[in-house]
Amino acid sequence: MDPLIALVVLSWLAIVVLYLGLAAVLREVRMLRREVATATTSWDPREVDEVVSMPGLACSGGPTLVLAADSSCPMCRLLTATLAEQHAQLDAPALVLGYQAREEWGELDERLRYVQDEDAWQQIAHLSPPVLLLLDKSGAAREVTMPSSRDEALVLMQQWGVARSSAR
Repeated sequence: MDPLIALVVLSWLAIVVLYLGLAAVLREVRMLRREVATATTSWDPREVDEVVSMPGLACSGGPTLVLAADSSCPMCRLLTATLAEQHAQLDAPALVLGYQAREEWGELDERLRYVQDEDAWQQIAHLSPPVLLLLDKSGAAREVTMPSSRDEALVLMQQWGVARSSAR
């Protein structure tokens, strides 16, 4: 067989294989779109069976604001400073939950209580810090969120009713 004819035949076979592969990918995408379209569009994280409960961190007088943070996380440090700044405007006690020793935080504002609780941390260890939680007086988490900015955290605290609007 002439090498030129063999090259042309081989090229056409490669093109056919590529088109078959593309058709298979498009079929998978179509099936995925159909599955997503029929799936429930709304999801409430409170519908999950597993409830975050931290009775050791709760205050008996009412809700408790908990910031789960890591000392090496810049956003965690920013939100820790924000909690300290807004301490007077908060209607609920605020504390910082961590897995590290208190000494690793260095200068931590004395208005904030730091709690090193391995059991409480294990419940949210799968989430990326910072995690802001609102606990009821029994210690069950009523709200759990991972704020991405200082302003978002302030707005959430106002929406949860633990910060006065002047806190902004």
